[in-house]
Amino acid sequence: MVEINEILIDSSEKLRGHMEYLEYQHHIMGAIFYKYLSYTIEKENNKQLFKFNINYKEAFEKENIEFYGNKIKEDSLNNLGYFIKPEDLYPNILAEENILPKLDDAIRKIEFKKTSLNDLFNQINYKELSENEEVKNSFERIIKEINGLSFNKKHYDEIKYLMKFFLKKSYTPNEISILLSKLVSINKNEIENVYDATCGSASTLLFLKDEAKITNYYGQEINKNNYDLARMNMIMHGINPENFEIYNEDSTTKQRNLPAIDVVISHPPFLKKWDANDELLKDERFNTFKKLPPKSKADYAFIETMIYPLSDDG
Repeated sequence: MVEINEILIDSSEKLRGHMEYLEYQHHIMGAIFYKYLSYTIEKENNKQLFKFNINYKEAFEKENIEFYGNKIKEDSLNNLGYFIKPEDLYPNILAEENILPKLDDAIRKIEFKKTSLNDLFNQINYKELSENEEVKNSFERIIKEINGLSFNKKHYDEIKYLMKFFLKKSYTPNEISILLSKLVSINKNEIENVYDATCGSASTLLFLKDEAKITNYYGQEINKNNYDLARMNMIMHGINPENFEIYNEDSTTKQRNLPAIDVVISHPPFLKKWDANDELLKDERFNTFKKLPPKSKADYAFIETMIYPLSDDG
């Protein structure tokens, strides 16, 4: 069985000096994410189609598409939040020549029910990778290795490792996320709305998922790369896109009109400066005392941001 950590270590050595780190991150993560999407949509639909003695591919053949295929597409968009045509599934791409251009075409054709996810692959261009022969050969090997990922019961731990590998210093240590999750979920088996003002890759939100049943997730993340990872991470943990909203912005300067939040769980960056613009005095989070936290003390701005949306018993 192929494991994510083995792929990352091997591929980072092969591509050292040929790609910028963030470019490497985007393309590796994009391939693993697309493999997950392909694996999941085929597996879940094959379960539904088993009783009819056909599979996902056969459901979209000419004689079956009207009776089976159209319904499968509708159910996939509603239950999973996306749709991939059978011919664009990850294993089928590997059967073609020119794997990288084919993969690039496939990720552009994903249909997301939630249109805000349409930019998930914007920083990825597999076609460009094929222009350098050494990069092309190395990446094609990596793409083939990723196809061996099984996404079994170990897959959540592997994804946590993946986020830690890519985020490095900005990744909240698992021990802190676990502790925070256990503290905020005391006497709470179910949580309607949870919010993280500095959600990073959404790892802390997802640790809370292990402690309580959560309906809706909300988060803000200033870093675009982390923002993309957060949305991928939520989907790879089985969260329907209709049940989460992640925003790419600075939570201290951008107030969101969130519903009443039952639990706030955050690990903000301490000792950070912030943009204490006087316009924020009009912001309901800060206008009670007509004074903003000092520019050198973003900690207080984060605290106000986290307290403001809490429900009366949150």
